Amino acid sequence: MTPDLVERWEATRSARPRLSDPAQAAGACQARAICYEIAMRSPTLLAVALLTASCVTKTRYDDAIDTLITVRDERDLALTDAAALDETVAAMNDELVNLSGQHDRLSELLSTLERRNADLISDLDVLSERLAKMRAAGRADQLRKAELKTLIDRLQARSNAADEEAERVRERLSTLETEANRLTEENARLSRLRVTHDALIADLQGEITAGRITITELSGKLVVNVSNEILFDSGSIELREDGRASLTRVASALAAHQGKREIRVEGHTDDVPVRSGATFADNWALSALRAATVVSVLVKEGVDPLQIAAVGFGPHHPAASNETAEGRRANRRTEIVLIPQLPVTGERNLDAAGAPAAESPAAKPPAAAPPATGSGE
Repeated sequence: MTPDLVERWEATRSARPRLSDPAQAAGACQARAICYEIAMRSPTLLAVALLTASCVTKTRYDDAIDTLITVRDERDLALTDAAALDETVAAMNDELVNLSGQHDRLSELLSTLERRNADLISDLDVLSERLAKMRAAGRADQLRKAELKTLIDRLQARSNAADEEAERVRERLSTLETEANRLTEENARLSRLRVTHDALIADLQGEITAGRITITELSGKLVVNVSNEILFDSGSIELREDGRASLTRVASALAAHQGKREIRVEGHTDDVPVRSGATFADNWALSALRAATVVSVLVKEGVDPLQIAAVGFGPHHPAASNETAEGRRANRRTEIVLIPQLPVTGERNLDAAGAPAAESPAAKPPAAAPPATGSGE
């Protein structure tokens, strides 16, 4: 809390009357309920609601201020991501304009070289004619013929060089056109990514504000990170009710904005071995089963089953160090990754590090098993 807020709190608390009348106490509690409702609808009104309610404690006031700061920081982070995407798009547009200018200059150079080559070919034809006439004139013109032949050879060499230069220019033009097309496609892809990013943030603002979900963009992919603390109990693959509700909202947003993207649900765990008696062999199996459970819910709530898959990475893709409890908690996560569809090449699917992923198709997950009394989570 800032000093001015502390002073305002102390002034409010000292000026607050004691409620001995039951009717007055009931009215104060009703005001507290109204305060709570205002905070849930608009976090930015939380401080005002708390200052005007006579039964709010200092601890609850501080908690509300912390919540407000967290929401504001997440909003600022989302705005920073959007600004970074805008800068990337602007830079690519500038490069596209620059490449277009190079394309025009090289096209003009190619036209000039082709005209010169035509002129050289015309000169070569004239000189060839003159050489034929000199041969008919007899031996007296042999020296002149040799000079003309030398000149013709030089012109031929220049013509050949012009042909080679024209071919190099054509190849450069082709390269520039390919690069320009690539930049145009990349620009369009980034624009679509930004639109989807903003739409998902708008649709899932409540979950983001509550800290249950985060949305990030990495290497052209959107990642919706759902904490395992709200999805699963320790060592279980059965969804919690609040986790199922969050996934339902995520599914509605994905179904509305999936477009031509594949969705990959990635399960991750910490490196603590599973306990003895568990119904799964190791953390890798646990992460795969949890990912399949999430896929089943998303498909049931409207996500296209032909564009979604479950992947288990176990403890092999940590987001933080497993040396601390906080790091292990961050590593126990489920990520929903939106990947632009690529042409089918017959190659195996690889994970982000280039290694084959333990991937299973979207399917109904196995029956939920009770947590073993020793699971690694």
